[in-house]
Formats: sequence, structure tokens, C-alpha cells
Amino acid sequence: LHLLIEAVKLAYADRDRWIADPAVVPVPVGALLDPAYVARRRAAIDRAKAGSYAAGAPEGDTTGFVVADGRGDVISVIQSLFNSFGSGIVVPGTGVVLQNRGRHFATDPDHPNVLAPRKRPFHTLTATLVTEADRPVAALATMGGNGQAMFHVQLLTNLLDYGMDIQEAIERPRFLIGAFLPGEPADTIAVERRVGPRVLAELRRRGHRVRAAPPLYYKAGHAHGLVVRDGTLMGGADPRGDGLALGF
Repeated sequence: LHLLIEAVKLAYADRDRWIADPAVVPVPVGALLDPAYVARRRAAIDRAKAGSYAAGAPEGDTTGFVVADGRGDVISVIQSLFNSFGSGIVVPGTGVVLQNRGRHFATDPDHPNVLAPRKRPFHTLTATLVTEADRPVAALATMGGNGQAMFHVQLLTNLLDYGMDIQEAIERPRFLIGAFLPGEPADTIAVERRVGPRVLAELRRRGHRVRAAPPLYYKAGHAHGLVVRDGTLMGGADPRGDGLALGF
């Protein structure tokens, strides 16, 4: 009975935050029912005592893809509304929802990123192309909020320094320094526990505040990409999230 009561409280917290008329506003039904999101919400239940719950924040707003054609053209594209439904403003007659990346302007008048008209704010979106002598070597894209740049660094290290193929480079354990979003506390490093207890212990010995993350941590990016080697295209997709590598 206790577990059922707590589950209903969790569900109603999400209901009150997200559910509306889908004919008028976007409702993230798929994200709310995603098994990974449900598992995170379920983990909030204390089996020994009653709790109170705020609404959750289902993932899924950042999307990226990389494409190469037979002529050697390669692109990397990434887009995101940022917060759920972005600004909440729809361009009349289009159905296009505008993003709210302006949230990351600074209000300090002396900061270079201070809010100003006709100015683009700092943002975390990162579309990566690697070239050598003006020829494509690799293209990468990943979601991950504040972690995007550091995930790209880890992927490129695996590809270029260690010579891994693209799929292995994507699947290798990753870390996330600090928070998922800019401006949140950044005092802990989440490391996928697949690195092993000895590595985690050594990082702690060197003074890092380490948290062992799940083996395929959903906040460690959902990366995918392709590489060009000896005229051959090779693609990879991330088991941490949705996506696939496809050639035709």
C-alpha cells in the first residue's frame, strides 16, 4: 500500500506539470513513459517512509545527426529548444517553437556575455567536424547539455590518440564533470563505473570528488558519428540513447 501511494504521488506530480491538450501545446507523452525516465522517478521512492515529490523533467529535447554522401560531403547538425517547449512561443502559422537559449545571458554589465540586443548568448550546442588537409576525417554529434564539449573531447581522444573505431570510441566509459546544465554546482565528477574500482579509487586519491555512475549513464551523452578511413565510411551509434548508424 505504501509503494502504491508513493507511486501515485509521483505520477500526479508529473501530471500536474506536463499534461495538457496535445492539440494546442506539445505534451511529452513518450518521454514521460520512457522506461529510463520511469526508472529514475521510481528510484525517488523511499520504501521506509512517505515523501513529497516535485515534477520530474523528462529528457529528449536535443537532437543531432551526421550525414555523408558519395561526393565526400559531410555534415554535423545539432538542435535543441533548451528547456521543455523552449520559450513557449510558436511562430504563427508554422508550428515552429522558438528556443530559450537567452537564459544563459549574463546580467553582470561587465561580463562579455551580458544580455544585449541582436546578440547571440553562450550556449552548449556543439557540432563537430574533423578535417585534415581540407578533407573530412570524422563528424560527431551528441546531446548532453554542459557536457557536450567534454564528451567530444573524450570521443576525439579515443578516435585520434588511441586509434579506436567509431563504435568502440562511442561505447567506451565516459565522465561528466559537474552538472548537466551550466550554472549548476560543479564539484563532482560522474564516471561510468565500467572503468573499474581501481580507477575510481585512484581518481579519489588524487583529490577528485568522484561519483560512480551507471555503466551506460544517460547523462554522459547520446553520441553518434562517422569516420572516413581509406575512402571508407564507418558509422557508430550510442547504446546510451536512441539512434542508429545506417548506410545505403
